[in-house]
Amino acid sequence: MRILWVEDLGGISPDQLFVMLKGWIDDNKRDALASALEDNMRNQNPKFWMDYYKENLLPNASEVHFCIQLSDLKEKLKTRKTINFFDVILIDINLESNLFGEESDWPQGIEPQRAGLWVYNRLVRLGFPPQRLAFITGNAVDAAKNFVENCRSNFIEPEPKAFEKGEKNASVIDETNNETVADWLVKIEKQNDKFLLLRRGIIDGCDYICEQLDSRGIEIIQFNQFCKDGSEAIHSVDSAKEYLNLVANSLPAEIYADNTIELALRPILRTIAHEWESEVHPNNLPSHFRKNITLSALGYVMKNTRNLMSHSRELHNVSCEDIAFLFLVNCRAMFLLDETLAPYEKILLQLHEKVTINKKKLENDLLETRRILKEKFMKYFGKSSRDGKTITYTPHYNMWVQIIGFNSSKLNELNYIEELYRVFYHSIHPWKENKGFGQFYQYKSPISDFLEAFYFKAFKSTDLN
Repeated sequence: MRILWVEDLGGISPDQLFVMLKGWIDDNKRDALASALEDNMRNQNPKFWMDYYKENLLPNASEVHFCIQLSDLKEKLKTRKTINFFDVILIDINLESNLFGEESDWPQGIEPQRAGLWVYNRLVRLGFPPQRLAFITGNAVDAAKNFVENCRSNFIEPEPKAFEKGEKNASVIDETNNETVADWLVKIEKQNDKFLLLRRGIIDGCDYICEQLDSRGIEIIQFNQFCKDGSEAIHSVDSAKEYLNLVANSLPAEIYADNTIELALRPILRTIAHEWESEVHPNNLPSHFRKNITLSALGYVMKNTRNLMSHSRELHNVSCEDIAFLFLVNCRAMFLLDETLAPYEKILLQLHEKVTINKKKLENDLLETRRILKEKFMKYFGKSSRDGKTITYTPHYNMWVQIIGFNSSKLNELNYIEELYRVFYHSIHPWKENKGFGQFYQYKSPISDFLEAFYFKAFKSTDLN
């Protein structure tokens, strides 16, 4: 979870700050932390303490970014990118320390002693979910209480959260409530664990690829190799970045009570697959690209996803894991990225259960899933495929494509999402008559990581038992 903490470091003792950072920094570092903070206050050097903090984060700690200067805060409040970049924002109400900024630097009418209230309202107006905002205050408790009371009396929901700096770190609104800042953060992470992880990975992924486009240019857009005669191609870096920004903004900032995960995921599902129109197909790949069996496999997954939507096949029960799968596949199909796992890929793969692949079991699972689909194919079309070729020689993904286009209520028995995972494995390990699946290639990262991560979702069906 990525946290922004707006804090002026004024009126807070080293002990208080250490309590608030408990769980993020090693207990053994307490004395050094206190010394670093005192140096920071004495030498007016916020960067010194910031660097110390980053160097001593515990491995599993939340990623915390401090905003301890007004110039930085103003920059963050200019754009919606702040909304996408952070999962939770903690706000000190009293920001009058001269370390943070001079009173004359604040917008007209804003009192630094209560400036955190203005920051809160500004973030809500930008679209940040108020459920993931909280005040942390040491000497503005009354201001926090008055603000919450005003929200109550004017029927503004949800009620703002406010915690006191100190040993207890407890709520300043309800003295009977023993919930601490740490408790609240853990609750948020547990309530939204998969969705927040998915959202974080996708936003970071879109930012990462935009940076790659800026530094390496249009040459990394390999999507155009799938396009017939240049139709549907992405002709500029700006067009590619526009598409990525659409994807990044297709996930809501919050899942609300009257919504479900599945409904919240539908817009991004359609946005991810949008570019794979009728003239875009792995069969269009030039011969030297077609030798890259993994690139074809990635393309077949995305083309089949688009075909499902074109034929009004609703992808029911779509999960965060499924969107992560399609996003990872789509990015590797559309863009030529380094042959190592990118940071965003490591985040999204956490949503999947890694399986160590046994080659014999994989071959058995491929045979069984091919048999199952072949039986369904024959039930719909008889012994020959719709294009006249004998089913024996029909690749797995071709059977699947023709089944998608078959207008029958019988299709309700198919698990479309599960079949998309299987298309990935069958396309990477294509069937050859009298030769079976042939050689099982020793794939390198990231494809090897994908094969281990998606295995359970592809072959978990009770049909395989």
